[in-house]
Amino acid sequence: MARKSKEVRQEAEQASARLEEIKAIQLLAEQEEAELLSSMKEKIQGLCETKGLFCGYIMNTNAVLALVKLAIENGGVVNIPFELYFKE
Repeated sequence: MARKSKEVRQEAEQASARLEEIKAIQLLAEQEEAELLSSMKEKIQGLCETKGLFCGYIMNTNAVLALVKLAIENGGVVNIPFELYFKE
């Protein structure tokens, strides 16, 4: 019985170590993805600025209100960068 208990303990320790490895790999992957997205965003914004292109989403009042409502319901923060454009 002691042998079986020792084996189970060893398996649990191995599983715990593997879980920590997986968490570290997942964290690294999330960081790499965030860096990639940030880099891609900067490239797109740079290209749009250089070429004088609009790259974004034109939000109406309902879209803004829906985002604010979601943030309030989820306890989050809303950060909506914007630029004003006028119809001529």
